[in-house]
Amino acid sequence: MTASTTRSLLDHIRQFHQQVADYCNRTARLSQDERIRLLLEYIGRHEQHLAEATAQYSAQGVDKVLNTWFRNPPAPLASADIDTLGANPGVDDVINWVIRIDNSIIDYYQSLVAEAEIPEVKTVLNNLLTMENREKLKTVRSAMRINDL
Repeated sequence: MTASTTRSLLDHIRQFHQQVADYCNRTARLSQDERIRLLLEYIGRHEQHLAEATAQYSAQGVDKVLNTWFRNPPAPLASADIDTLGANPGVDDVINWVIRIDNSIIDYYQSLVAEAEIPEVKTVLNNLLTMENREKLKTVRSAMRINDL
């Protein structure tokens, strides 16, 4: 990826969350297993929430932060990584998949934090990174509860 603004990088993350949400919703409708369907629906809602939260950061952010350029942003999050569940995933497959997705977003934020030179930008990215880590734990806990059904 060439130089990008904080705004465009956050929009990329928002789009990625939205793609995950859309994939979960499509896959849930096709599943015959009620636990898988419930889990994918939950993850889809969760990812939709994260897409909206990221969009709010962009909409309400300070222009100084959002218009800051990154000379060497990390490679874009790979959309191809989303469509890797296969035809008949088990609960463990879905949990491992969502952990991989969450980890890729967390790694992306960590790279951005390391690259950020302006303290205000670093603060915003650290806040988003903290949110992603917290939401990952929440997702895993909820997924494990569904697994116990």
